[in-house]
Amino acid sequence: MKPFDSVEIQTRHQRLQDLMKASGSNLDAIIVLNTADLYYLSGTVQTAHLLITPAEEPRLLVRKVLERARGDSPLEHIEPLESMKALPKRLASLCGPPPWKIGMELDVLPATTCAFYGKLLGEGTEVLDASRLLMANRAAKSDYEIGELKRAAEAQRLLFESIPGLLG
Repeated sequence: MKPFDSVEIQTRHQRLQDLMKASGSNLDAIIVLNTADLYYLSGTVQTAHLLITPAEEPRLLVRKVLERARGDSPLEHIEPLESMKALPKRLASLCGPPPWKIGMELDVLPATTCAFYGKLLGEGTEVLDASRLLMANRAAKSDYEIGELKRAAEAQRLLFESIPGLLG
C-alpha cells in the first residue's frame, strides 16, 4: 500500500516547483537525499536521489531496492541509478549541460557529502542550500495532512485518558 496517493505527491511537487520559481534562486534542480524529505516527496525511504526541477516531472533515481521503491511510491519516473558517476548524465538530461545551480539540504547533510556532490557535478556547479524551500513546502498542510494530524491527536487523547485506569 502506498502511503500517499499520486495527487498528494503531485501537489507537494507543484508547490515546491512554485517555491523554486518564486525564490529567485534560479536553481536548475534540487537533489533530495534526506530520508524525511524523500518520504514526504516520494513516499519511499529507499537509498535514492529525488531530482526536482522547476518545470520537469520529478525523477526518483534508486540506488538500492528498485522494486520496493516502485511499490512504495506513486511517482511515474522511478529509475535505477547504477552508479554515482551516472548522476551528472541524468541531471544533464533534465537541466541541460553544466554548470548548474543545485539545491541540496545543507541543514542536514554532512559537509563531506556536500563536497562530494560539488566535485561529482563538475567545476562551476554551485551547490546551494534548498532547506528553506523544502521546509516552506512541508509547512503548507493539505486536507489529507490536517486529517492525519487530527487522527493522531485523537489517538493520543484516548491514550492519555486511559492512563488513570492503568495506574489505578
